[in-house]
Amino acid sequence: MSSTPKPPRPSEATPLVVKNGNKEALDDEEKCSASISAAKNNSNTTPTWKEAFAHVSPFLKPSDRRHLLLALLALFAVLLEKIVNVLPPLAIRHAVDAISDFSSSGGDQDVQQRVATTISLSIGSYFLLQTVDSALSSIQSVTQRAVSMDAERRFASALFAHLNILGASYHLERHSGELLRILSRGADATSTIIEALLFSLVPTLFEACVVGGVFWLLGMPSIAVSTILSVLAYILYTYYVTN
Repeated sequence: MSSTPKPPRPSEATPLVVKNGNKEALDDEEKCSASISAAKNNSNTTPTWKEAFAHVSPFLKPSDRRHLLLALLALFAVLLEKIVNVLPPLAIRHAVDAISDFSSSGGDQDVQQRVATTISLSIGSYFLLQTVDSALSSIQSVTQRAVSMDAERRFASALFAHLNILGASYHLERHSGELLRILSRGADATSTIIEALLFSLVPTLFEACVVGGVFWLLGMPSIAVSTILSVLAYILYTYYVTN
């Protein structure tokens, strides 16, 4: 009695082809394949910050002109917000100085009228600056999210396209839940890098320089220098601890 021959086991050379006519997706898939191949060659060692950033950097650049303009708008909004954040305390300081002049005016009506106008303008400027700060924060949040989601989408699409062209035996021997978790974490990491590098680290350095410049102009150079040095020391400490 003859047994029915078993079908041959699919090999790694048997691809699961998914047709995709999108040139952008193909380019991203080639970048992802190159990154994965390079990672396989160094699978026995932990990648450095430079190597990890080199794998992800192609996806951090905006894919088209629209997202490039959104990225520039988000960066401009966050930098302008850092400048606006410094101005409300200066407006309150101006109002407090005017109140001191009012108490020492000695009943002079002209001085009191001028002080009252100064206080009103200072308080109005404070609330106006707070409104501008909220508007800039909203603009930055919307544009930043659009840029991050675009990078996350392209990275996830490239990973998914790379998985689809692998052999059938690869998919039969792997757990789909584990792969989905890895894909999700990798896609989330792309947007996290954009938010941490472009919209957190760079604006923080810019804000430290602005605050240091304000203290320097107010005649307190020691506070200005210590502020900038403290920020730089914190960044270096974070880098070496997390490396």
